[in-house]
Amino acid sequence: MWFNFEQNHALQDCLLLAVLLLFPHTYTNAVTCPLVSRGPYLQIPSQTGITIRWQTTTNSLSAIIYRSIDSRTFTEPAEHDATQRGRDHEARITGLSPGRVYLYLLQSAREHSYGVEACGGNFTTSPLLGSGLSLRLWAIGDSGHSNEYQAAVKHAYLLQSGYKLTDAVLVLGDLAYDGGYEAEMDTSFFGSYQDLMSWIPFWTALGNHDVFNGLDPYPYYQLLTLPTEGEAGGHPSGTEAYYSFDLGQVHVVCLDSMDSVHRGTMAEMLAWLDQDLAAFRAAGAATHWLIAFFHHPPYSKGSHDSDVKVEMTRMREEVVPRLELAGVDLVISGHSHGYERSFLLKAFYGDSSTWSPVQHQMDGGSGNPSHGEMYVKGATQDDGKEGTVYVVCGVSSEPKHYGTFDHPAMAASVQGEPGSLLIDVEGNILSVKFINASGDMRDHFAICKGEFYRISDILLTLHL
Repeated sequence: MWFNFEQNHALQDCLLLAVLLLFPHTYTNAVTCPLVSRGPYLQIPSQTGITIRWQTTTNSLSAIIYRSIDSRTFTEPAEHDATQRGRDHEARITGLSPGRVYLYLLQSAREHSYGVEACGGNFTTSPLLGSGLSLRLWAIGDSGHSNEYQAAVKHAYLLQSGYKLTDAVLVLGDLAYDGGYEAEMDTSFFGSYQDLMSWIPFWTALGNHDVFNGLDPYPYYQLLTLPTEGEAGGHPSGTEAYYSFDLGQVHVVCLDSMDSVHRGTMAEMLAWLDQDLAAFRAAGAATHWLIAFFHHPPYSKGSHDSDVKVEMTRMREEVVPRLELAGVDLVISGHSHGYERSFLLKAFYGDSSTWSPVQHQMDGGSGNPSHGEMYVKGATQDDGKEGTVYVVCGVSSEPKHYGTFDHPAMAASVQGEPGSLLIDVEGNILSVKFINASGDMRDHFAICKGEFYRISDILLTLHL
């Protein structure tokens, strides 16, 4: 049933009340979209814009209306270009204000007017560059099996996260097993996370299973919209294979550890990475934290061995030195189906036999703030306190029970337990927790940059 949404304020308020029940205090999408078969889902949020994608059940013209949460007036359809006639739709909304919540609803063409689908969501534009607002990220790796493990991992994270808004999800590759086909993406990725994707942006890295379909282009690139021109901050990459974005005081770099190795594009990616990291360093205190994520981990003795796998070796030898030169704080990967987490490391570019605690270990403690062993770095690289923590989390849908899990660079390892990462950024403290599918915190570490506050203040900040 179609209706004139703008002229029916009572119905507008009822619909908006239903939509508001979604944000951010509940994690279920109670509003269904009978004419929408995929989505809506958020892509490339920035300080002033966002992309929204969706798929309709039949070929149609479709568009988005939106408004800020403190306004009662939605945009007119004429103010926002309708997408092409077809099933797959994509709309870029621009001219927004930083750090503000907006509501949106889908529209589909009906004769000479538009009607409103009873579905939509909300989104929050990125905060101003350098903003010290607290942030929460969720990282999932190898999540591409639509099974009981995947569902339990998501449920456990949401219980642990409580009512705090998740600002972004980092997906560490292997979105859909076994080959990343469109039908598998619909089942294992969109179908499993749609209740979150309508209001939380998902940022993705390419995994080996995402390319096994051998199609050109991969469904991964057809179904996702990733930045190529620095739309969300960072240096333009010219490709969706690798990119970067800014989120308040955090600069995030996503790299391609698959095709860069097997299709000979590593040199181009490294050239872009050098430019992006140079811009990050030039920004100074505006971006206080640097996080990188990609599929193949540089260090692992889980279900895959970083001493022998070519993708893992090349990322360690060619990418890690560049990231560390820029002062990277946290590197997250998947692929190896276990949980492994390093000490605070520096300049460890060889295989495991070349490990030297004296040379490579900046801090040999647990990093656990509740034990008084939080890792401490300088506020700037000039302070002389450097180091990076490397995390492998390839267990968000398929844990493996084989592998030695004895890499000497690792401070903690968990074998055979599905889980995900809860990442909090609170000013000069970055905290990472590994939450298993039962909701238990199986590992916790934190990095403090600059002044080291009293432990009681830190514990209070981290809600321990």
